[in-house]
Amino acid sequence: MKTAFVTFVYPGSAKFFSDFIKSLLEQTDPNFHLVIFNDGCSEADLAIFLNSSLFYKIVPNQAKTIAQNRIKAFKWMQNSDYDAFILGDIDDLFSWNRIEVAKKNLLNHNIIINELKLVTQNGILIKNGLLSSALNGSKEISFEMLKLYNLIGFSHVSFKKEAIRNIENIFINDRTIVADWTIFSYLLLNNQAYFITDSFTEYIWHDNNIALKNRRVFEEYLWLLDVKIIHYTNMSDISSWFRFERDSLIEIKNEILKNKNKKENFMQFMQNNTYNYFPWWSQIPESEVLRSVISI
Repeated sequence: MKTAFVTFVYPGSAKFFSDFIKSLLEQTDPNFHLVIFNDGCSEADLAIFLNSSLFYKIVPNQAKTIAQNRIKAFKWMQNSDYDAFILGDIDDLFSWNRIEVAKKNLLNHNIIINELKLVTQNGILIKNGLLSSALNGSKEISFEMLKLYNLIGFSHVSFKKEAIRNIENIFINDRTIVADWTIFSYLLLNNQAYFITDSFTEYIWHDNNIALKNRRVFEEYLWLLDVKIIHYTNMSDISSWFRFERDSLIEIKNEILKNKNKKENFMQFMQNNTYNYFPWWSQIPESEVLRSVISI
């Protein structure tokens, strides 16, 4: 199985390169190619890969939006000569056996996700077993499970090429921020993702990580609401459920913006909610719950 480890680089990401390379050099299975989708890093920044012993290729992948960038990369993967892809964010680290375990499990499954550990930039563990806690014993993730929560991210997923054979059919709005949620929601229409616990991704908490920002102001709570509105817009042709949720959340947002009491109810609910490390967007509940909270 010809395997690529895939990552994305962008201006400002060079500070993560050294630790990322070290994590890949420590893998128990060295039989993979590193594919780097480059969205604007200079040759000087990328020289560190040349000086490593990794077999790599750099694919120019500049685009106007995150959504275009990711879809462009997936289409490249679809047309490549690789059989399997293991994805990892450039600012994260990986267990020494991630590639070995992924390749073994991809023999029997089209899509797999591995465990997540949340750690500080200094490697101090914040929370272990993020996926295990969210899945509560389940070994499979279905399309239905992705409706409310983003359970599959680019840093802990691996898949065979056949899983992305219909990637060109995916609609993704240029305003999309959380592209992985939309892409894997589409992919799970015809697949299930299998959860493995014997390898992990170290998800690094840092200031620029949009998923882990500790939000406390109104504009940032509205941003969370928009994440779901945009995602449900992407999925609106799939079923009436997504259209209903999108329209209902838009109505809720408009009510919050024009009514002071509803805004205060929304703020109080968000501030009183226990901060959720994972799934990242679970702080915004289903619209029916949110309507009750803010008295619509």
